[in-house]
Amino acid sequence: VKSVKAVVPGATGVNGVSNILYAATNPQTWDPLPAVIFFSCTLFVMKAKNFLPKWMPPGSEVVIATAAATVFSVYTEYDGGVVGEIPTISSDRGISFFGGNVKIPIEV
Repeated sequence: VKSVKAVVPGATGVNGVSNILYAATNPQTWDPLPAVIFFSCTLFVMKAKNFLPKWMPPGSEVVIATAAATVFSVYTEYDGGVVGEIPTISSDRGISFFGGNVKIPIEV
């Protein structure tokens, strides 16, 4: 990782990619519950078109899988790992739409 960053300083995502490669090649380090949730949701999203009603819009399977995982985590008090912390930002900063009625607090 350090050698890639030394050669290509703009390769800021190399740490994330190396973490993904490590995790994918070392399943013995996975926690069982998150792995089951992940594989269940992935399988549902891949196979949902076979049994969901045709009138549902594309992407509905993702919304359903996310809602099911959220309901599961609430009812079982699952407090699994956090992927990333929500960054703090001043409420005055960000992008404003519709005369300031809608504000998206992101750094520009």
